[in-house]
Amino acid sequence: MLEVPSVLEVPSILEVTGLRSWYGQAEAVRNLSLAVGAGEVVAVVGPNGAGKTTLVRSIAGLHKARSCRVVVDGRDVSAGSAVDAARAGV
Repeated sequence: MLEVPSVLEVPSILEVTGLRSWYGQAEAVRNLSLAVGAGEVVAVVGPNGAGKTTLVRSIAGLHKARSCRVVVDGRDVSAGSAVDAARAGV
């Protein structure tokens, strides 16, 4: 029998907590939190205008989020620039 480790056993490579991003007057991402473990593949799916691009750009530091904490491999890159996030592996 194949044993799959639980989410709690896989260390998170990327953690995003409390992401809120606006695009103009519209709140594109509202209070999103996620954790991506080592070896996981994650897809973001939704209709046009759902906030997918804003989500990815906010995590990468290319779009200024109103609130967010981004941790990459244990290192908080929330306060840094997009260059800092890229250097950390985002």
